[in-house]
Amino acid sequence: MERKKRIMVVDDDRNIRESIANLLADEYEVLLAEDGEQALTEIKKERLDLVLLDVRLPKIDGLEVLKIIKDSKPNLPVIIVSAVEEIKTVVTSLRSGAYHYLTKPFNVQELEIIIRQAFKEVKQENDQKQETFELPPEIEMLINEVTRKTLEKNLTLKEANRNFERELANLITEKIYSKRT
Repeated sequence: MERKKRIMVVDDDRNIRESIANLLADEYEVLLAEDGEQALTEIKKERLDLVLLDVRLPKIDGLEVLKIIKDSKPNLPVIIVSAVEEIKTVVTSLRSGAYHYLTKPFNVQELEIIIRQAFKEVKQENDQKQETFELPPEIEMLINEVTRKTLEKNLTLKEANRNFERELANLITEKIYSKRT
């Protein structure tokens, strides 16, 4: 069974924090923070999948919290949920890496859709990363060795390519025959 995704709700208004937590509790594990400082402390300790973040927070402002999160965990989606409707704040948030900016009061279904979209995009990004081809360490070592030898020979590009292919083929052949004997 897959674990519940973990969402942190950061808002200085206890009623809003708890209301959002109650909305999400059936589907997600919800952690709460009442200010930016507490949020950052918890984010360092906890494995989170998403953060819902207010802009106007005591101790450390929400925009500063967003920047710190993005510096330390750039793949952690952060959705701003705030009563602040100033275009400058919205633009700053999005440029700083917020996944979305939702103004209070918000539509519950809209919040749920945005959260699901964020999780879907993160999953797609992770799937794409897993699809990238990784060479076995032995092959990488061979390539590095051949590259080093080729660079030592001060060759033209065409000569270097031919030398690289020849050296790599020789090394692979040596490794294969040495394992057979």
